[in-house]
Amino acid sequence: FGMGVIQDLSLVPLIALLPLLTTSEDNLLAKLALSLGLAALALILVAFVGVRVVPWILERIARTQSRELFLLTIVVIALGTAYASHEAGLSFALGAFLAGLVVSESDFDAQVLSEIIPLRDLFSTLFFVSLGMLLDPGLLMEQPVQVAAVVLALVIGKTLISGAGFLTAGVNPATATMAGLLTAQIGEFSFVLAGVGLDDQIISRDQYGLIVTAALGSILIAPFLINLGPLLAPVAAALPGIPGRERSVLPDDVEHQDLRRHVIICGYGRVGRTLGDALTRRGLQFVVIEINSAIARDLRSQGIITHYGDSASEAVLRRAGAVDARSIAVTTPNLLAAMGTTRMARRLNPGVDIITRATQLGEVGELRDSGASEIVQPEFEAGLEFVRHVLRRQGVSGRETQTAVNRRRTLFYNVDEASIYQDD
Repeated sequence: FGMGVIQDLSLVPLIALLPLLTTSEDNLLAKLALSLGLAALALILVAFVGVRVVPWILERIARTQSRELFLLTIVVIALGTAYASHEAGLSFALGAFLAGLVVSESDFDAQVLSEIIPLRDLFSTLFFVSLGMLLDPGLLMEQPVQVAAVVLALVIGKTLISGAGFLTAGVNPATATMAGLLTAQIGEFSFVLAGVGLDDQIISRDQYGLIVTAALGSILIAPFLINLGPLLAPVAAALPGIPGRERSVLPDDVEHQDLRRHVIICGYGRVGRTLGDALTRRGLQFVVIEINSAIARDLRSQGIITHYGDSASEAVLRRAGAVDARSIAVTTPNLLAAMGTTRMARRLNPGVDIITRATQLGEVGELRDSGASEIVQPEFEAGLEFVRHVLRRQGVSGRETQTAVNRRRTLFYNVDEASIYQDD
């Protein structure tokens, strides 16, 4: 997400600098200063308007308690900022983006979002329809090699650049790899940049068509790139200097005594926190593995033994004492991360009790095959609680109710999906 925001913001200087490609060397410096000054002025105005003016306007409109007037004000702000951006020599699209930044500084940003969601969905649909209309099938048929080459250069180049940036900043190799793959597709504002280049005759119509076709190709293959994450993460982790660089930006782990027969909680979100609180109340020892450095730092400040890193990493699991642990709770909703952690934990400690979380029905079998001792599917467990409550209210005995619940749980977690919904 952070990388995506940086990509969008980079459109401001890029559009400002684009006209320099058509400028002679004589007045290059003057043109450069003017372009950068214009971009800087636009950002300064946006910051001022966003912090001082827009919140004041929205507050007074909100006092009228008129939903229609509130929505119209939002539209006026968006279109007005876009038009002002266009008149300043930038673009409508950039202006609309800056308008979003302006409104986000207001205390009414959540209400604004709720009002424009229908419009957002409509314009998102129009955006992708317009992309399809820009595609030239003839160009794809005439230049398949060129299109494929540009798509590969785009996807591989962005993955390497983004991934290298994250790794250099000390991000966990698995996260850096996944983030690099997620940002491998072309950014939406690249179409704006290409359009400006076409209008200024910096690129030809054929080159513009090649860019659009390659961009759509990168968007289409983007969902499939995620499957490469588990394969590329070990490669990133094995690069020279990466482990040392990662450790250098992280706080030292909390010193702790040797633990045995303890619990390891992989992921300290809502599920992990609930489990941790229960263990704390009973005085039971546990260790947390958390990939969010902010959460890890907060837990350490509370005196909770916490290791930052990917729970699927052998080194991280060993440091958390997986070899001597009694139970390992994998609370992450990410299937690939849960499977990787389960396999590694089972290899390090064949006798450990591993409980994992399945977010969908089809994940139960995969987690079981990975070595999970027990699997929890939140929606199904909630359904069992409804069954238990309703049957008891209808006069069914507690023993019969518990038998029915246990049988459905056994069917769900141990039998093929087709058998789950058979009558009890």
